[in-house]
Amino acid sequence: MKSKKLFLLFILLIVAGAIFYFWSTREDGSLPTPEETAEELFNITSPADFNEYELSRFNEKLEDLKKMYEQDKEDANFWLGLGNLRNFVRDYRGAIAAYQKCLEINPLNIVANINIADIYEKRLEDFSQAEEYYKRAIDNQFNNPDLYNRL
Repeated sequence: MKSKKLFLLFILLIVAGAIFYFWSTREDGSLPTPEETAEELFNITSPADFNEYELSRFNEKLEDLKKMYEQDKEDANFWLGLGNLRNFVRDYRGAIAAYQKCLEINPLNIVANINIADIYEKRLEDFSQAEEYYKRAIDNQFNNPDLYNRL
C-alpha cells in the first residue's frame, strides 16, 4: 500500500515538472533569458483615454522603474512602484502580483498590504480578500487607527 502511494506521488511530481517545463519554455524549447523576463515585466501600455499629463507621468514612472530594476531586482520599493504603475493603468491583477512580490521581499510593508486590500475592495469587489490584507496591515501596525477604519 505504501509503495503504491509513493509511486503515485512520483508520477504526480513528474507530471507537475513537465507542466512547469512546458509553460516556462518557448516554442524552440529554450528558457526565457533575464532580459526577456524584464521585457515582459515592462510590457505595460497606457489606456487610450489617458490625457497628455497622465501619459507623460506614465512614461516618466516607467523609465524610473526600469532604472530601479537595473540597479536591484530584489528591491521592495521597485515592486511597490511597479504595483503603483500597474494600478494607475488599471491592470489590477498585475498590480496585486507586484505588491505581493514586494511583500515576499518585505513582509512588513504596510503600503503593499493596504494597496492590495484597496484594489480588492474598490476595484475587484472581493471583500473577503480585502479584509485579509487589511488585517495583515493591522498585524504589522496595530496602533494605526486608520487601518481599523479601513477594515
